[in-house]
Amino acid sequence: MRLDLNVEDLKGTGARIRLRRPLLFMVGFAGRDRAAVQHHIEELGREGVPAPDKVPAYYRVPGYMLVGSGEYDVLGPRTSGEIEPVLLVTSDGMFVGVGSDHTDREAERRSVPLSKQLGPKVLAGTVWPLGEVEGHWDDLVLMGWSGGRSYQQGRLAELLPYGAHPLETMHASDRDLVLFLGTLPVVGGNMDFSEEFSGELRDLTHNRSITFAYKATPLPS
Repeated sequence: MRLDLNVEDLKGTGARIRLRRPLLFMVGFAGRDRAAVQHHIEELGREGVPAPDKVPAYYRVPGYMLVGSGEYDVLGPRTSGEIEPVLLVTSDGMFVGVGSDHTDREAERRSVPLSKQLGPKVLAGTVWPLGEVEGHWDDLVLMGWSGGRSYQQGRLAELLPYGAHPLETMHASDRDLVLFLGTLPVVGGNMDFSEEFSGELRDLTHNRSITFAYKATPLPS
């Protein structure tokens, strides 16, 4: 699997990095408000979604599922995107980006890990050096759109900070770690299954943003 990324740094160096056999993890139930997380788990339980053994939950998915913006086939009509900040621990340094953990909601009723393994993990083609944003990490803004309508929006302060995760135990010296850090509540609470999803990570301090967009088309039944 080959995925090259542009590094947008404040010096304007125009650097690029290439991911090496990425170890790819999705973080679930990653909100800082633990009472709200428990309430969400109970809501999902009423919909038949199994509760995690512990929170936050970590789901390993194959590295080949990490893709850039584009058009992809999915297995059924009940799939949806999730806007997420993404941490990358690479041989070139640590970076932050943005992406979507596209999840199969029908399969989620049977197995959350399985649902994570049935949809593309879309990563924007640009990343920022972590050191340029870690001082104002909580103020970074996530926004996601499903079918062109506002679907998710909030600051990273709503999610556990990247340092709360056991990066040392996930990382391998000969591979790059890509960690999708969790998602935000859906605006209005109603899940959308549109084929088109787009997202943005905004750095208001430095007046810049990273965007991506993709289409997930269900295969004919």
